[in-house]
Amino acid sequence: MRQRSFTDEDVLSAVEILVGQSKPINPTNLRYVVGKGRPATIFGVYEELKEKGLLREILEKHEEAPIVDKKPLPDDILDIVATANEHIHELASAILSLAEAKAEAKYRELLALELANAEVETAALKAELESTTQQLQDVMNVLDDAENKVVDLEELIGEKDAELKQSHELNSKLGNELAGLDKKLHQRDTELRFQKEKVISLEIASEKLEREYQEIKHNLAKSNDSNTELNRRYIEALNNISTLEQSISEKSAQLGIISEQLKSEEAQKQLLTITNQSLQKTNAEQHTEIQDLKQTNRALSSETKELRNEVTRLHQSALPVSSQRAKARKTTDKTKPSSDDS
Repeated sequence: MRQRSFTDEDVLSAVEILVGQSKPINPTNLRYVVGKGRPATIFGVYEELKEKGLLREILEKHEEAPIVDKKPLPDDILDIVATANEHIHELASAILSLAEAKAEAKYRELLALELANAEVETAALKAELESTTQQLQDVMNVLDDAENKVVDLEELIGEKDAELKQSHELNSKLGNELAGLDKKLHQRDTELRFQKEKVISLEIASEKLEREYQEIKHNLAKSNDSNTELNRRYIEALNNISTLEQSISEKSAQLGIISEQLKSEEAQKQLLTITNQSLQKTNAEQHTEIQDLKQTNRALSSETKELRNEVTRLHQSALPVSSQRAKARKTTDKTKPSSDDS
């Protein structure tokens, strides 16, 4: 049921105006005073209000109003006026019905056109939404891969940092061992020089005893008598020579052992030095690799941020088709005319 374009108050006001002007209450006069709506509809509302008793006070005032003495019209003129009023009412109703039919047809035509345009726009929006959804899915896949790469790089950087830390600790340990070995080598070198000096002293003493021995032996050869003092000196010299030879032998053996130890420690030092240099080189390479990984990680993080911005943009651009359809429907409803307007 269509909503009226006028209210009960409009009809009451129109009746009061017509009563005040002493004009007859009919569909045409009511429509003229109300200014909108169909005469038949307005007069029907007038009849309903009259049956409800809402017009009693207005009509009673009309009955109490003084009667103006006017010369009545002839009956044939009154019949013509009544007939004319009826024809005018019928003509106005027909014109209003025709206008409503045209307005309804125009509305249906506009509605059909809007619906066709809405369907075309809906299809286009649906295709755009599918394309945007696919783009969004592709971006999300790339984003997932980038995030996984970032996680892998962070784990790899952590492992490399741990390896670098272990390498630094080992390098420090080797440095301490090298320092201890240098100190030990210095002690060995001092001991070796001391032992060499003792050997040289023993060799000098041995040469001296050898000369004394040869001198005693020569004196014994020249003297055939058994000289006790010479024999004693001869025996003492032999004993001294034997002791010195034994001492020299022991010192030489110790010197050989120290020399071997010194060679072994020198080789160990050389090995530690090479290992330390290798570790330093490895540390430098690992540090460079970690810096490269961190730079790659920063680039991937920046790429991930850009991908997130792209996802946000795609989400914002992907308007729901239902919203577009509702908007088109709302626009169409605004163009619908009122069926009760004249």
